[in-house]
Amino acid sequence: MGLPKPSGPFVVGCADIMTKVVQMPTNLTCPSSVLEKGVDFGMFARIYYPTEDESSKHYKEAKILPDEQTSLYASSMFSIFKLKWLSGLASFALRGALQHSFIDAPLIPQSKYDKTLGLDDETNKKFPLVVFSHGLIGFRHIYSTFCSDLASHGYVVASVEHRDGSALPTYFMDPETNKATSLPYMDHPTTENADEEIIQMRNKQVNRRAEEVSKLLDLLHVVNKEPEIIENLFPSTFDLKTLKGRLDVEEPLIIGHSFGGATTLNSINKDDRFKCAIVLDPWFLPLTEDEFYESGLKKPTFTIFTERFNWNKNIQRCQRFLDGLPKDYGEVITLKNAVHWDQCDGPGFMPWFLRAIGKFTGGIPQDHDYQQGIILQRQIILDYFGKYLKQKTYPMPLLTDDYLLPDNFFLGMRVFNNKEKTEEVIEDEETIPSKEQVVETGKEEMMKKEEL
Repeated sequence: MGLPKPSGPFVVGCADIMTKVVQMPTNLTCPSSVLEKGVDFGMFARIYYPTEDESSKHYKEAKILPDEQTSLYASSMFSIFKLKWLSGLASFALRGALQHSFIDAPLIPQSKYDKTLGLDDETNKKFPLVVFSHGLIGFRHIYSTFCSDLASHGYVVASVEHRDGSALPTYFMDPETNKATSLPYMDHPTTENADEEIIQMRNKQVNRRAEEVSKLLDLLHVVNKEPEIIENLFPSTFDLKTLKGRLDVEEPLIIGHSFGGATTLNSINKDDRFKCAIVLDPWFLPLTEDEFYESGLKKPTFTIFTERFNWNKNIQRCQRFLDGLPKDYGEVITLKNAVHWDQCDGPGFMPWFLRAIGKFTGGIPQDHDYQQGIILQRQIILDYFGKYLKQKTYPMPLLTDDYLLPDNFFLGMRVFNNKEKTEEVIEDEETIPSKEQVVETGKEEMMKKEEL
């Protein structure tokens, strides 16, 4: 199936940046040690930006399995489902899974950028800046469909790879050995009935994630002012100096999915530099009463839920958050007939696998249309951020009488009720399909394709 192509006038480039470790944990073999006070693995992010069509032809197109640490990403994708045996097959099947962006392609020259967008001398010609925060078991390039689309319209998007134990595959450069070292994933329940210790751990994670988001914005300020002082440990040929003075660091925007949605809300609650936010299927459990609901900054926030994601307690927390915002600062819509995975790249590359998993965890609907859902969500993201950048004042509601919301969405949020779905996410051994079940479902999917 693949990913929908970016919708904007620009071809997209991407480059990775990794900075050095500041402080190591006391015991890296203990997953929770990454949350010790003061631990700082540096920054790891992928930057998406506009490039030129002619220039891009000389560069490799990015893939879901990156050229660096390919085996780490392949094995990690399936280990969470107790299906690590699929990593070899995944490496083979996903070797051509392209993401519509070109690695280390040069930044588009200012003159061509201005001409393409029709910018005049009175217009702010800097790149609008967006920070993206991934969800649990995510990584910096698993949301390329959203990041590339924004970049194709002239944005620069920095997608962080979190080092709090929530990124399924991630690594850093060990300062003693100068070798790539993977970080352990904290495989803990995500259910509402998790014990208090787990909830506190999730809260530590979401606070660490917010710190990382702010540090990434700090780094982007340095890129914009003094890029020559940055030591990029990632083997990239992209010249960061070409971004100097071209980022609109004074008007940063932010977006996140799931745990990244909670991170986004936490970030705009604490870092006044972010102007507005979009959250995709936000997971509210990690946000505590005192730190989140009772205090903090109030910024315009647009929420997009998928119909099959929500449960009562998450909706109650979301409503409490919305009730605390000024009038017209909070808007919520829900994408019909959609699942949680419909807000990342996964279904575009592994529909057969996710459909197999779905049979045992609540299901992907038969008339499910991943690509259409992505295209519709991308347009709303562009509309919301575009409205802020145009007026730069609050409030800035998108869903006014003259805005045509597609019929694929409904206003607000609700719990999806059917016999196959409970109100809580279930993660236990009984929901994990066997090797034989996954293979058999994969065969069924292939037979359907052949019939078509």
